[in-house]
Amino acid sequence: MSDQSCTVPLLILQAAPYYWIRGDSIFAKVSASNVWGESALSAAGNGAIVVTVPSPPVNLVNIPSVTSDTKIALSWSDGPLSGGTPILDYRVYFDRASNSWITLASGLTSKSYTTATPLIAG
Repeated sequence: MSDQSCTVPLLILQAAPYYWIRGDSIFAKVSASNVWGESALSAAGNGAIVVTVPSPPVNLVNIPSVTSDTKIALSWSDGPLSGGTPILDYRVYFDRASNSWITLASGLTSKSYTTATPLIAG
């Protein structure tokens, strides 16, 4: 006998009557049926977690006590949902009003960043 599996689209789980949100734990039980009827329910399966990317960070602010004419200091908070797994790191991007976002820093493990080198005007 082989293992059996099924896939349930996340959109179905997020709709009525379930209303699951990303990051929720999901437990399941299964029954089997044949021409004679349906079995009892199985033991509950391990709690799966609906995982996805985290919500974007919120409350991005400048830290005026550190920001100067040669450097910028920023801080932020985590968004409401982690996506079901811990956040590993953060990336900071910048733009000069051209909608061309360039990575300024990556691999940050704290919720703040200060430019490491002076910014060049231009």
